Amino acid sequence: MKRHPISRIVLRNKVRSAFALILSVTIFIFVLASVVIGLLTTPSSITPERGSRVFMLFTVNSNLVAAAGAICVLPYAVDGLRNRWHRIPKWVDRLLYCGTLSVNMTLDFALLILLPRMGNVAVTGMNLGLHVVCPILTIILFLCIENSRILTYVDSLLSLIPYFLYATIYFTMVVALKKWRDIYGLVDRLGPIGAIAAMTFFALSLSAVLRIIHNYLSFKGSKRLSKDLLSIDNLQNHISLSDAIDRLASLYVNSSYEMVVPLDLISEMTHIYKESSFEEAVEEYVESFLKKAKGNV
Repeated sequence: MKRHPISRIVLRNKVRSAFALILSVTIFIFVLASVVIGLLTTPSSITPERGSRVFMLFTVNSNLVAAAGAICVLPYAVDGLRNRWHRIPKWVDRLLYCGTLSVNMTLDFALLILLPRMGNVAVTGMNLGLHVVCPILTIILFLCIENSRILTYVDSLLSLIPYFLYATIYFTMVVALKKWRDIYGLVDRLGPIGAIAAMTFFALSLSAVLRIIHNYLSFKGSKRLSKDLLSIDNLQNHISLSDAIDRLASLYVNSSYEMVVPLDLISEMTHIYKESSFEEAVEEYVESFLKKAKGNV
């Protein structure tokens, strides 16, 4: 039996919520375990930044930002499983964007520069989780829980904040105060200005690529949502927006223990029908939901 379009939408969002839940918990655990391994590892000539000096590494700090973003997704993923609608707020999306860019820089730098230079040390022990596993999982989380939100150029600039903070500390300690060794060898090879220019260009490029992919997937998600909504019997039976909203309220009042207002769906419906404003449609949905909920008590 073919699923009703609204049921398909709800199921898809429930799957996204479960996926986000699993990934966010996995990323947080992997980062925590990897940092603990680094803290407990004895420093050596190849990896002197271990023990209490582990937080000198961009690798560690970038993964901590990613873990913070991932764990902030968790309550919204749980809410999505309970209420059948997955939606993360703008600030969580931005934090996850920051973490994804940072660990993407770590992943690329580790594979392209550190692995040829250091050998397997770059991808074993603490580095296995922080250079490979967590970055890949974070990128998947960021791109695969796409929603209808489109990231802007401002979001791209904000995603650079962790990089600029670390770069400021790094160049202060390495170049100005000479308290740290040149961990990544960029200052020795390119000079301070060359290193800053190269890494900033690298960060800007990666940020742009992530934003383009994210927005493409969000656009595809919106198109799929519109297609599902249009496949409701509205065109065949010429039902009104009010009838469609009433059906939507019926579905949610029967599948949730608390009030759920799927703003994305209602917004998309108003674009399709063009019968009412978004605000009027939301008011109509709330009124219908409350009326049906009262009848179920």
